[in-house]
Amino acid sequence: MAGYNFKKFFNINKIYNDEFVSNGHFIIRRSALTKSQNSFIDTFEKNDSRLESVINIFNQAVAQEYSLDTAEFNPISITEITSDTSGDYQAVIDDEDIAIKDEYYNFFKSIKCRIFKVMDKVMDKDNRI
Repeated sequence: MAGYNFKKFFNINKIYNDEFVSNGHFIIRRSALTKSQNSFIDTFEKNDSRLESVINIFNQAVAQEYSLDTAEFNPISITEITSDTSGDYQAVIDDEDIAIKDEYYNFFKSIKCRIFKVMDKVMDKDNRI
């Protein structure tokens, strides 16, 4: 399985403050990042008005976390994904055909994060379960 390029995650979206960073695909507390990753984030311009919205979605997910049926994501295979919009990439897939881009998976595992999925729930267009 390939590694990841942290800087590549932020080619387009750079949403952050002193506590969180997001690229529009994931949000993570900066305290979980390495010193060099935080130094890289500190080079971003602070002008993104989307941060409050991203943090609200994060807080909603945390508030609902214990009331929902969740399971840890455990990949069983890796596959090549072909996409006209985002190019070709590899994804890790679990036994229920839920996929995560391999670079994201490798990043989360490198900082010792556990990945959970919400069972039998679907996010609507407003990111509500």
